[in-house]
Amino acid sequence: MAVGGSSVPKSLWFRLFGVGRLPRRWREACASEGVVLLEEGLALRVGLRHFRAPGRYSSGRVSYGAGALLLTERRLLITLFWRKVVDLPRQAAWLGRLSVGLDEQGRLLLAFHAEAFSTRQRGEVALRLTSEHAAWLLAELRAQGARAWGEGDGAPTQ
Repeated sequence: MAVGGSSVPKSLWFRLFGVGRLPRRWREACASEGVVLLEEGLALRVGLRHFRAPGRYSSGRVSYGAGALLLTERRLLITLFWRKVVDLPRQAAWLGRLSVGLDEQGRLLLAFHAEAFSTRQRGEVALRLTSEHAAWLLAELRAQGARAWGEGDGAPTQ
């Protein structure tokens, strides 16, 4: 898989102001890990359900924005604006906690329980991202141990 852009249209905010660009510090930190895919300016939807973290609570919230996806030989990193939403090692022990799939519009779906990755957070998190490489990413994550959307006990359903 080549590193590079996408034929999926980027938002005006991305083209004018770079909103959804991977921050330079993370790009440089991950460069030595062997970049497999980098996409920036992706349309992202993050849904939170019964979510709690220090200083944050949401019974049902949806955020929309632009973000970036970086897949290296060692990690999966997804950002929304300038914040990390997902930063996981590409190991079955970690990826096995994700549910992945494609929706009817071909967007990549990722869902997880926050407490599976952090002792300070709990609740359901569901991401939908528009990517030209969504089907390839789905196959890659499934091959690395991620569960199919809705498979297994208590998979988030957003």
